[in-house]
Amino acid sequence: MIAPANAGKPGRPKLLRLFVLLAAVSFVGISCASMDVPADRPQQFSLPAAEIGPVYDFAQRATAGLDAHESGLLLLSRNDDALAWRLALIDSAVDAIDAQYFIWDSDFAGLLLLGRLIDAADRGVRVRLLVDDVFLTHSDRELSALSSHPNFEVRVFNPNSARRTRTAKVVNFAFNFRKLNRRMHNKLLVVDGQVAILGGRNIGNAYFGLSSSYNFRDLDTLVTGSELPTMLASFDEYWNSPYAYSGEPLHARGDWEYFLEFRERITRSVNADSLSKVVDSRPRDWAPFFDQGLEEVVPARARYIYDHPTERADRRVGGALSEFLSQDQDDVIVVTPYLIPDDDVLDGLKVLVDRGTQVRVLVPSMASNNHTIAHSQYRKYRARLLRKGVELYEYRHQPQGVAPGYIESDLMRARFVSMHMKAMVGGDNYAFVGSLNLDSRALRLDTESGLIIESEEYAQRLRRILEPMLSPQQAWLVENSRLGYVWTSEIGSSRRQPARSWFQRLADAVYWFLPLRDHL
Repeated sequence: MIAPANAGKPGRPKLLRLFVLLAAVSFVGISCASMDVPADRPQQFSLPAAEIGPVYDFAQRATAGLDAHESGLLLLSRNDDALAWRLALIDSAVDAIDAQYFIWDSDFAGLLLLGRLIDAADRGVRVRLLVDDVFLTHSDRELSALSSHPNFEVRVFNPNSARRTRTAKVVNFAFNFRKLNRRMHNKLLVVDGQVAILGGRNIGNAYFGLSSSYNFRDLDTLVTGSELPTMLASFDEYWNSPYAYSGEPLHARGDWEYFLEFRERITRSVNADSLSKVVDSRPRDWAPFFDQGLEEVVPARARYIYDHPTERADRRVGGALSEFLSQDQDDVIVVTPYLIPDDDVLDGLKVLVDRGTQVRVLVPSMASNNHTIAHSQYRKYRARLLRKGVELYEYRHQPQGVAPGYIESDLMRARFVSMHMKAMVGGDNYAFVGSLNLDSRALRLDTESGLIIESEEYAQRLRRILEPMLSPQQAWLVENSRLGYVWTSEIGSSRRQPARSWFQRLADAVYWFLPLRDHL
């Protein structure tokens, strides 16, 4: 077949598209170069662990009687407790605060905690804040201004170099997809090198039961003892990585004068927010709070694991999951907010079932999922999970029983509850708490962290939290029938998957067809 004479000559619309494409590529190339981390940037490391102060005193008492390889752990299952412990540790710091988060919102909770970090820096505490860029809501000028404080430094993980407009960001992301699609999903707070908090919670209203749209059911663990040096080393590894870009040069006018203005704006915003009537946001004497917390600390053999910040093939957390599932245990509960399992996960669950292990998996129902698109990909695996002998539960978006007490106060009620917890318990001794979801993004793309725990007392306490979440008061039991699936809870049975609205059902039907499995 002979090609038309003009086959090699694009028409005017094609030429225009080509010109736009080349212009975008040129723009992206120039902007990327400007974001490179200086090759001669000096390495910066954690300070020695503090040996004075309230946090040190708490750590000493919490680890009294433990051997050198043990940790003291405290489950933070209530949203209000999770916020209070962060405030208590930050307010009590004397030497250093290292904070690493995937999301740090600029809402009431985010500004409250940011203001307390600034107060700590004013006291002479060295504050290092490492945040991922993809959902960053603070402006570049604000981040730059924070870094103008002599005791406060911000770094942004894997930043998008096109930052002026949303369109530029989208274009740049598209042309640098492989690099920018890798995100830092870790959540870690270390104070004075003595006490840390890790788990599923980011920083924002919804993670502490303070949102009017939806609030998360989530979980953290407070840690002190043997794993603190490893946590500090992991923070340093991320902080000094070529993916961690300093906030200071992000904006030319992010100077000290603007910092003073920004700090004053934070104070006004927090004080004027109606949530200040729900949360006691005033600094206070935290000694009684620490004393009370000591009663809940349990001893454990724990191992902190984290993925390498730049080596994508170094999947330590996913490997630890395989190790966890290989343990000889009669009963395993897996809780994950986003389940898009690969063959390794499915095969691992099947091996457990074939050994006679009862395997129960809890995920959000569509109604309880804050990302309907993730649910649409998960539901493609319902049948395979059930065929492999897994008992499948889906969390209700308006759970009853004891659930509301973990999530919200009497003064705050959101439209629905979203399940965001990442945890596992196996048998009488083993547990996992961390940032890891069981989806392709967590297992292949993003960086994650978590704690593998061996402790009978900790496992029992975690089980006492998870077991009620599987009950008919809080979850739907999903089963196969001849006509499809059946969802059963205390409010009855249904052959339609629970949803918040007809629009969510429509969105789910559309999302089901999108080939996004490897990116969610």
